[in-house]
Amino acid sequence: MLQLEKFSYYQHLSLTGGQERPIYSCRIVDIRGTRFHVLSRIQDAGLDFTGRTNFIAHHLVFTPEEIRKYPTPPVILREWPGWVKSWTKEPQMLENEDWADLTALAGRSNVPAQTWQRVTSDAVNGYGFLEARAGASFRVDQTDETVLELIAESLELLEVRDTRRDFRTAAWNYTFTTSMQEQDNPADFRWRCIHSDNPAANRFATPDCRALSAVEATKTKLTGEEMTFARAGRQPPQFVQQPISLHIKEGEEATFIAKAEGTPAPKYQWYECDRNEKETNAIEGQTSPILVLKNCKQGTVRYTVWATNGVGNDCRSNLVKLEVEQPKPRLVVADSGSRGPARPTLYNVKTADDIERDRERHRAKRDQEDLERKKRWNQILIAILTIGLIAGVLFYLFVWRGRKPPEIILQPTIQTSEGDPVGIRVANIGKKPFTYRWYKNDQLILSTSNSVLSLGKNTLSNAASFFVIITNSIGSVTSTVAQWPGIPAPIIPSAPATNPPAETKTNHSARLPLEDSDFNSSTNGNSGTNQAKSNLKGKTAPKKP
Repeated sequence: MLQLEKFSYYQHLSLTGGQERPIYSCRIVDIRGTRFHVLSRIQDAGLDFTGRTNFIAHHLVFTPEEIRKYPTPPVILREWPGWVKSWTKEPQMLENEDWADLTALAGRSNVPAQTWQRVTSDAVNGYGFLEARAGASFRVDQTDETVLELIAESLELLEVRDTRRDFRTAAWNYTFTTSMQEQDNPADFRWRCIHSDNPAANRFATPDCRALSAVEATKTKLTGEEMTFARAGRQPPQFVQQPISLHIKEGEEATFIAKAEGTPAPKYQWYECDRNEKETNAIEGQTSPILVLKNCKQGTVRYTVWATNGVGNDCRSNLVKLEVEQPKPRLVVADSGSRGPARPTLYNVKTADDIERDRERHRAKRDQEDLERKKRWNQILIAILTIGLIAGVLFYLFVWRGRKPPEIILQPTIQTSEGDPVGIRVANIGKKPFTYRWYKNDQLILSTSNSVLSLGKNTLSNAASFFVIITNSIGSVTSTVAQWPGIPAPIIPSAPATNPPAETKTNHSARLPLEDSDFNSSTNGNSGTNQAKSNLKGKTAPKKP
């Protein structure tokens, strides 16, 4: 009683401008080594005659043995009609109550997860609630009844998520509250719902706090059965493959195969039947869709299998017969070659029917092996094609995409200084490295890796034409012809140079900042002016033999 009084408190949100709402919670309490499950419903009870606020706290306490026969906690909190909503007496324990209405709720179904479908647009997101870590908090914009529906649907999904235990019993280990209060101990709840109008909302919100409408399941980890269960609900079992009667020889092995579909996945039990097709006894240990019988004895035995999953009526397969016969000896007279009477010799010779059955059996086995072989080859082919496709994409991205022949983006341009030509530059793109073969008047004058051809001052007194052939490992390209008009320009004194005087064999390209890692060309601050001063004329270079 004292432990329950600790949970009997209510935060009146109307005093802080919030909305009064009932609070539903599920806790696990340990009292003197005994574990109890406590369901609570707390609501505002208005003001008394003195003007003080009041509330009603109604608690249900269950032992671990009792929860096995009752529905899940959110179903009780939402649908049990016995919750007290008005009370004028002193606090007291209510014993010897009629729990028939509570037991009747155990048959309620909360799948398919229609509420999750309505809130998140996909029913399978109910598994996302189960995947949330212990102690996760959620922002709630829905009514408390909707929150209870969402929790009830997620807990019912445990039926296919954890098939080792009864989902109703496992659901009682998931503690929760539909609205955290300032007095609550967060450690009491696995799932904590928070309303925005609660002053304690920020204190209870965890870093990964999210809205219920934003909960998503990891769909890549879900099985087909789990998705079908969430979206379509329970489906009764139905046989899609019936077992087939067999006729074998004594001592051989017999195998019966059946397959049933349903949600949750059906369970199987094989039975022996009498002549009236009634089950006589269950075959111990035979609870799979395949029944294997070894060292079969002579005679005829009838079998059937039942498929059950707790939904609708159980499903029974067709009745099958296993006929086991003893090999028939055949009398063959063998001539010993002597003059005495022939002695009969017994041989085990197969009849025409036996030979035909063996032939059908071998043919079916061979067809099955061929089918399996084709499946394996198809899988290998798909794997090879996938690897080839990935390799092709990687080769294109990291190798081939950069393998381009040279392409000229700036045709040869004569650079001048004080009216004299000092260099010819060209700009190109493509796969590096490049080789530049410079021609003057159709004569090769230089083969270099530099995109700039340096010229000495006053070296071009007559007209001359230049072009370049650029080559890389992919291909080559020929530029247009750059013409030097051959008109000597006047010498105009310039400002003192900051660089040391050029020697006789100075490479004048050093005076031009013509390097660019992107397209192997350079730019000069005065190139635009110099180019405007030069009277350039281009034409297509003649092809070399």
